[in-house]
Amino acid sequence: MTRTPPGILVDLQASFSAMLRAPLRAGDGTLRAHPGDIPPGLRALCAGDPSLDARLALYREQGWRRLFHAVHDAWPRTTGILGPWGCNRAALAWFTAHPPRGHDLGRIADGFGAALPGLLDPLAAPLPPGPLRDAIALDDAVRRAWHSPWTAPEALPDVTALSAVRVGRAPGLSAQRVHWDVRSPPHDLGEDRWSPPRLHPPGWVVVARTSDGVGLHPVDPLTGWLLTVRRPAPIADHVARVLRACEPALRQTATADLPDRLEALFAQGWWQVAAEGSTNA
Repeated sequence: MTRTPPGILVDLQASFSAMLRAPLRAGDGTLRAHPGDIPPGLRALCAGDPSLDARLALYREQGWRRLFHAVHDAWPRTTGILGPWGCNRAALAWFTAHPPRGHDLGRIADGFGAALPGLLDPLAAPLPPGPLRDAIALDDAVRRAWHSPWTAPEALPDVTALSAVRVGRAPGLSAQRVHWDVRSPPHDLGEDRWSPPRLHPPGWVVVARTSDGVGLHPVDPLTGWLLTVRRPAPIADHVARVLRACEPALRQTATADLPDRLEALFAQGWWQVAAEGSTNA
């Protein structure tokens, strides 16, 4: 039988939770807990302890720092573009509006990238939209791949009418077209922002789940276009769609090595034969 906890414990838990969720205050380039943020109920329950303010402020700051570090780990390229200070301010706004639930620090930052443009509006210095857009897209692709199952590569189907075989992308795989070289996240930037170089011409990166993690693979434009497919369809349909969508210069050379290219897509595990009735790649 479940017992109803004493009212004083219910009040203590509610006050403590409210204290932990209260956002830190920005000032002098830091984010700090303020003693005045301790709820009256918690202060009354712990009356007579002269070190209460300092200890609760430290505990609260440590909790927020764990959240900030979780965002940095989950969105490393985005953090580099924003800089640690800018990222922490955005994360503060995000978690204040969406208090984290559960115990998995690896998932508490889900949705942060999609919400980021709205979070940046009230913040200070403007940011270059191109590098930030590419960084968010690549970080999001890595996260989706990481949380997807790994499947072993398949051999190219040995059938006469190869063009009629329905194929789709491996789970969690995506092909990202990037205009800035954000493939490798920065390290030890301190408080500086990352300024990745621009790519001339734009490049393609395949983000794929591997047996032991996530791999980022620079690929040529035609391979990138072939992997933008979102739903399973016959190979002939994929190729026709890509030839319509890609740059004119690619159309002239696309068919020359197409058989070898298709075989490589299966060998890498990036394309898979779609199960009958499957609608999602």
